[in-house]
Amino acid sequence: MGVNYEDIFATCKEASQLMRRLRGRILIYDILSIFLLCGLLWVMLAICIILGIFIGFIWGTLIFLAYACAVGNFAFWSRRKSTRYLRIAHFVLAVYLRAENNRFYMNKHVMLRPGYCAKWIEFIIDRKYMPRDLKEELNNEQNQDMDEMDMNIMERNLAVGNARRRSERILMQNEHYLSSSSEEDD
Repeated sequence: MGVNYEDIFATCKEASQLMRRLRGRILIYDILSIFLLCGLLWVMLAICIILGIFIGFIWGTLIFLAYACAVGNFAFWSRRKSTRYLRIAHFVLAVYLRAENNRFYMNKHVMLRPGYCAKWIEFIIDRKYMPRDLKEELNNEQNQDMDEMDMNIMERNLAVGNARRRSERILMQNEHYLSSSSEEDD
């Protein structure tokens, strides 16, 4: 193939450095959301209970409702920002990988693509240029998977056929029972 471990490691390291700033922003919004939802919830509950005991339950309720509205707005806002940064991260990684493909990997018959939400990098090898032993190994694994799938389908079809025959037999017995009971009634 011509692609060695050092080339892959260098590409992954550069992609990680490129994505670090965007991933950090996404992480900040997620941590703030969790802190506001979980951490401050207990503090606000304690304040609302104290206000409810000493001043009146209406003030505690109003403060808690205001807190719930504020947290809901912040969660909506932070999810929007987080989603925006995820899209930007995916786009940046896709552009970087496209440049790497054009620079180095396409000549080696390997293609790089970003994974789901830019959380990983997919290395796709063109099967036409794969070494013969690797190609045979992959074909054997694929054939074994297909054989297992065929066996599962055959077992399912056999079970469905058995269930169908059983239900037909029960229906025939019920029809026979109903016809014999109607003859006895006459």
